[in-house]
Amino acid sequence: MKFEDQELCEQINKAFITAMENYTPLSGNIKVSFEDDSPIEVTEFIIAKKLKEIRISSAGGPDNLPNGF
Repeated sequence: MKFEDQELCEQINKAFITAMENYTPLSGNIKVSFEDDSPIEVTEFIIAKKLKEIRISSAGGPDNLPNGF
């Protein structure tokens, strides 16, 4: 099954929203820090690299998103 770009984006968004439905947001007063605490960098390049590492021959997950694009 081949998803169109817009439909794929909507499916990915739905998967993230569904995963977070049962979580209560953290209070603004909570802070967890570590010695090497630093902001997480997320770029298009990092995301593309991670997506390319997905084995398309393996089964998809419970989010019903295909492993191959």
